[in-house]
Amino acid sequence: MPHISLATVYRNLKLLRDERRIRELTYGKGTARYDADLRDHYHIRCLICGNIEDLPHDLPRTSSEQVESLTGYAIHGHRLEYSGICPQCQTVMNSDKAV
Repeated sequence: MPHISLATVYRNLKLLRDERRIRELTYGKGTARYDADLRDHYHIRCLICGNIEDLPHDLPRTSSEQVESLTGYAIHGHRLEYSGICPQCQTVMNSDKAV
């Protein structure tokens, strides 16, 4: 849809977020990404290109109930994210070193 305005896009993203049909992932300085997978899951983000991917759902986890029991906090959600350099950026970096 090449003629749609950015204001329309952002307005609809906010609407979907407010309706809890998508999850907003914020990264400071006004940067946000949106995720349609509403299950609790983890992400991995490339420090070079900014790509974000879901990690497999079968990774070991600590439940919110366990954290509540250990800390006394009333947990409303959590987010765990790994960061590193993706395979594509590693390839580019390695090819630059070879030159």
